[in-house]
Amino acid sequence: MKAKLDMKTIQALNLFNNITKVKADFCFKYNGMLVFSVSGLNINRLKPNQIQFLGKKLNSRIKIIRTPLTKSKDELESFVKYLVPYTYRKLELKEKELIFFIPGTRARALFIGRDKTRLNELTSALKNFFDIEKISIK
Repeated sequence: MKAKLDMKTIQALNLFNNITKVKADFCFKYNGMLVFSVSGLNINRLKPNQIQFLGKKLNSRIKIIRTPLTKSKDELESFVKYLVPYTYRKLELKEKELIFFIPGTRARALFIGRDKTRLNELTSALKNFFDIEKISIK
């Protein structure tokens, strides 16, 4: 991962580690919530009341996802499925570009977000984990 961490992200990671006693690998914002990436073995150690308390402390919704182990297409699909709550027909990977096939204009608008905020947040998250430079929507 090549992302630069700002002060709020570092504070959120430290608070997560102190409250849950589980080490988070990475933290980023997506769709108005804080997403913490935790290794697969440690996800089972998290308790719902700890996550609710953390959400109240950080004044944000919290989502926990599993850190991808490899950069394979299967890991990419599962990562996107956990992260993106919107429907898409399929996704295709071409070199460093990810192409989403989304039916309908309403679903496409929800996926992109106002001023492309969700699309830019997803692009930065995928760049950190899978070295994907661009996301296209068809």
